[in-house]
Amino acid sequence: MGTVPTAPPQNVQAEAVNSTTVHFLWNPPPQQFINGINQGYKLLAWPADAPETVTAVTIAPDFHGTHHGYITNLKKFTAYFTSVLCFTTPGDGPPSTPQLVWTHEDRPGAVGHLSFTEILDTSLKVSWQEPLERNGIITGYQISWEVYGRNDSRLTHTLNSTTHEYKIQGLSSLTTYTIDVAAMTTAGVGLTTSSTISSGVPPDLPGAPSNLVISNISPRSATLQFRPGYDGKTAICRWIVEGQVGAIGDEEEWVTLYEEENEPDAQMLEIPNLTPYTHYRFRMKQVNIVGPSPFSQSSRVIQTLQAPPDVAPTSLTVRTASETSLRLRWVPLPDSQYNGNPESVGYRVKYWRSDQPSSALAQVVNDRLERELTIEELEEWTEYELRMQAFNAIGAGPWSELVRGRTRESVPSASPENVSAEAVSSTQILLTWASVPEQDQNGLILGYKVLYRAKDLDPEPRSHVVRGNHTQSALLAGLRKFVVYELQVLAFTRIGNGVPSSPLILERTKDDTPGPPVRLVFPEVRLTAVRIVWQPPEEPNGVILGYQIAYRLASGSPHTFTTVEVGATVRQFTATELAPESAYIFRLSAKTRQGWGEPLEATVITTEKRVTKLSIPLFQGFPSFRLTLSLSLP
Repeated sequence: MGTVPTAPPQNVQAEAVNSTTVHFLWNPPPQQFINGINQGYKLLAWPADAPETVTAVTIAPDFHGTHHGYITNLKKFTAYFTSVLCFTTPGDGPPSTPQLVWTHEDRPGAVGHLSFTEILDTSLKVSWQEPLERNGIITGYQISWEVYGRNDSRLTHTLNSTTHEYKIQGLSSLTTYTIDVAAMTTAGVGLTTSSTISSGVPPDLPGAPSNLVISNISPRSATLQFRPGYDGKTAICRWIVEGQVGAIGDEEEWVTLYEEENEPDAQMLEIPNLTPYTHYRFRMKQVNIVGPSPFSQSSRVIQTLQAPPDVAPTSLTVRTASETSLRLRWVPLPDSQYNGNPESVGYRVKYWRSDQPSSALAQVVNDRLERELTIEELEEWTEYELRMQAFNAIGAGPWSELVRGRTRESVPSASPENVSAEAVSSTQILLTWASVPEQDQNGLILGYKVLYRAKDLDPEPRSHVVRGNHTQSALLAGLRKFVVYELQVLAFTRIGNGVPSSPLILERTKDDTPGPPVRLVFPEVRLTAVRIVWQPPEEPNGVILGYQIAYRLASGSPHTFTTVEVGATVRQFTATELAPESAYIFRLSAKTRQGWGEPLEATVITTEKRVTKLSIPLFQGFPSFRLTLSLSLP
């Protein structure tokens, strides 16, 4: 299994293409530093003055040429540090060196706090503040005015960036005017703030709206219709909607839910960002340049519709429970995040082997208050990835962050693969094998054991241990010659031995020169002839091809023998024309295709004297034996 990359992407370039978008170009890290399968890249951007606010975009890997991608929805005319990293399944690699990029300038937002003072029949003073959203360098302001409803009377003045008030003169008395103010950058004129006022008539505080009606109720919004109150002889510049949320009553808190600006003639508002399956009661007020009106009467109580949960359970942790199970724990959703009937809320857990993400399984927990789940029937010593989501009667919410856990070690559930054996000599066999399949290792393989026994000869197999997981061969030595061995290989972990390989491997050691024949006897001894009888070697070490009988006078030259060869099936031989009353040395040896084996030697005396007792040892195949016959005469 791989690890995280140890080098960042190369040749990274970042450039702003407009006021909210940065374009990235890069090349992958060197292949030897990716340390696994490249799962993609993450484009990162964070404001220079707020490094904790990171925007990240994931890009799928492209294995051909230069990579590119975009981060959008950034703040306008803002300094960002940018970087790119590569990630694998285990995690993120190091980011590239940060580069400073400025998003482009754009048109500014609306000016703030538009107000009128020194209102006379033919003049008035207009004041404002710099926009909260400058979106660039403010180069000036544009102020326009016209008789209400008469575009042909419009006049416009451009002011410098330090001017925040202007006295309009030459107005007609008792006439309603529309006055607009907007800030400017090099990108153009920004949003306009507009209001109406009558010359010579100072504005009043507005009256409260009335007749609130709620309709079009959905999980996250509702439509509020109303009758506007008295406008105070100037345009309404803002509508403010407050609500009681969840807990409804005269003593319960009211919170601001929505504000609408620059809609002076509004009679209906769409209230967004409500919480599903929640009780609400609304009230509202209207604001002009003088100030706010009193609040309206409260609306009826409504309940928004159900929706799938917005969030996943939090604080997921996974622990090993056994060789085949994991225990997942989490913090359940609070009541406020059910988004539906609590009785329908539950959780769904999805899990899969880290190396097999396409083979996911799932389990459902129907108890919304449950905090843990034990997942059974997993594979031993295997890493799993898990996510979970909440659901209700309407649907499922988002998946949680991924967590990982590994089951405990066990014994291997399969044997090494591709086991083979080859005899390399008459006493040695070389075994080779391949690893246990990864999914069946069930732990850290500490080594292998070779089980072997001579077929039909050894009652129990012997064991040869090979330490470590990287050595996948063993040379068995000290074996019997020309013998069939039954061989198996198993792997072991710290928990114990795994499954021996099957079927049994049968391999015969190579042949060799044989051991000595056994049970050599002289059943007939005459003055000039001797008959000898024998049995094949107990250790033939191959296929016996024949026997050699060599004999000489004990008193003669030690290097001068008379030799006779007989076939493999012959078990006796008569030596004739011997010297009477003489001691002879006989040597008997067997032959395989590897040559003559060790001889068995015996001494006999030619005679016809009656033997009352003949004591003859039985030979069990020890080499270079010397047999002397002892005769007891009457």
